[in-house]
Amino acid sequence: SAKARAPTKRIPKTALAPKTPRSRKPTDRGTATVKAAYLALMAAKPEPQGQPLVWAEGRQALCETLPYFRSFQGGGHTSDGTALGFMFDRHCSKHDYIDSTVVIARSGGGMKLDEETGERVQAEDQVEKHQVRAVRDNIRQQNPVVLIVGNGNPKCPSKIPHRFAVLDWFKPTHVWSEKSEGKIIIRYRFEKLNSKEPSWWTPKDYRVISSGIVVQSQFSHNYRINRYELPGIHGFVTHFIANRTVQQEAGGPDEMWTEMQTADTGLRRGSKPKGDEEYLGRQFMVNYGMPYKFITAATFRSFDDACNTIKAARSRLNWAQRYVNPGVCKDFNEVLAIGYFEEQSINYHDDGEDGLGPTIATLSLGYPAWMSIRLKHNHYLGVTTGENPVDEPPMPGCIEYQERRKAYDEMQTIEDKKERRSKLEALSAKLGLKSKPVGRQHAPDALKLHLGHGDIVIMHGEDIQKFYEHAVSPVGKLRFALTARHITPEHLTPEERMVYVVKEDENVYDGSAIV
Repeated sequence: SAKARAPTKRIPKTALAPKTPRSRKPTDRGTATVKAAYLALMAAKPEPQGQPLVWAEGRQALCETLPYFRSFQGGGHTSDGTALGFMFDRHCSKHDYIDSTVVIARSGGGMKLDEETGERVQAEDQVEKHQVRAVRDNIRQQNPVVLIVGNGNPKCPSKIPHRFAVLDWFKPTHVWSEKSEGKIIIRYRFEKLNSKEPSWWTPKDYRVISSGIVVQSQFSHNYRINRYELPGIHGFVTHFIANRTVQQEAGGPDEMWTEMQTADTGLRRGSKPKGDEEYLGRQFMVNYGMPYKFITAATFRSFDDACNTIKAARSRLNWAQRYVNPGVCKDFNEVLAIGYFEEQSINYHDDGEDGLGPTIATLSLGYPAWMSIRLKHNHYLGVTTGENPVDEPPMPGCIEYQERRKAYDEMQTIEDKKERRSKLEALSAKLGLKSKPVGRQHAPDALKLHLGHGDIVIMHGEDIQKFYEHAVSPVGKLRFALTARHITPEHLTPEERMVYVVKEDENVYDGSAIV
């Protein structure tokens, strides 16, 4: 027989407790906004320049195949106290960083889901556990690790073509703790083991900044290297930003800085004629190697008589130009050393004198300086100071660029100089081009670089000197600029040639001593 059911008592609706508002789940409107922004960020990424050699569409396939990553849930894999591999996917710190050769990431652990946004956030301080100790041991033992990235990582500079992809072998270089949003987190820094090999995840398209300048960044030989391609010309500017390892290396910038102040480098105030008198320039300078006909006459000396800093600077700058332009340029045969005291600067000028090679490189020592690069006055305005129209390709960023460029392209079939000049004069009148217009008379700075101690700047290409000019304004008490060029002997008159022989660079600096 069926069991008798216990009687149930019906509870009146009035006796029910009022409903509490439903807590917002991570799928609600707050998370939708975050997710939309995240998807937009991922969709805007450029394609990578290559393809990964090792990849997987699922985590299980990845972990069951790779001997260096068997972590089915965590972001790191260690074995017998040695770190073997790390995976970095969507949930990362806002201060994480990935480029072609360097990865900075947080250690795992201590995170929870934020109910308002659906994002994982740091909920508690991180402490050093076995994984961190393993990374520190890798650094001591110089053991590399494999880094893997997921296609949900917002810090990766390009789109990842698979769910998971192996980046490459990396060497861990630093472990440290820092406070972020009130919580202590532990961070790792990894550097690609073979920085000379192209990184497949490097963006195919370079980043374009607001002035139309294309910039490519990388980290190599302990320099942050930014290469800027100016619009409308063939050429580039490369800025090597030195870190403390570069500055403190044996024979490096710190020792150079000291020697420039203590050794007799030959720095003297150059003179220049003005009427019947000789006037001394503000800067102290000395020229080594081939004579450079500077605006202020400098003392010429042989590299045989140079101190270690001058020789080392020449070698370091030769290495830098070979690094950014391999097999293209001749080695430098001249170094001009200039000392800047407080409030001394060099106004806008170019280095396009006859007889100079297409590459100029400068090593900065001491207090920092600002280097500003802008279009020359006549190319910016379209007319010379004598109100004559400029018959050269208009540069992006100049006044009335679109109209001038269209007219210039249409004139390329005209060979008669008088007819070309007539059309250019008509265009100048139509557009109201003047050498002293109302308002801005000089082009705004297209590029401004902060030059620190040990930094190197390379300008390559004749067009840079033809269309652009640069100025340097030091900030501080004392700065030395060591600038190297290749000067063609054939452009020197017999009176200008030196009595000594300029030998080849004997200091073979290759940048590898501190890698």
